[in-house]
Amino acid sequence: MGLVERPLAACLLWLAADAALARLVLDLGVVHRKGIDTGLVLQSDIHTKEEVLDGRGVEVAFKDGPRILVRAGFDDGFPTYGPSDLVGVEVRAVAADGGAMEAVGETKARVPLGGRREFGFRDGGSHLVEVSVVPRVR
Repeated sequence: MGLVERPLAACLLWLAADAALARLVLDLGVVHRKGIDTGLVLQSDIHTKEEVLDGRGVEVAFKDGPRILVRAGFDDGFPTYGPSDLVGVEVRAVAADGGAMEAVGETKARVPLGGRREFGFRDGGSHLVEVSVVPRVR
């Protein structure tokens, strides 16, 4: 094999291996409401698609507002070949001052691929955060 064929063969091998791996992508929708205990409610939202390495996390942050930490990974509890169709998701919210926000409901869930799960968080004041998570495979 000549010098030109070696890099080409290595590149093709890398592309084939990369295509064989399932990539976990999270469609995230985050809504931040301020002033929910007063007559005026201000709402901000972020919608993003984030690629997650299995078991690792991503962070979504509002400017001068809360940070949302989402960790996700394929659920390996079932004897299947390839990636599981269930994804374990854990969501946490951190207020702008650095303190943890109180969860409204569960913070961990098993979500089927393509399914939607919503999580809620509230701080001691007038802030409410709603997080929508839809896991997909790319």
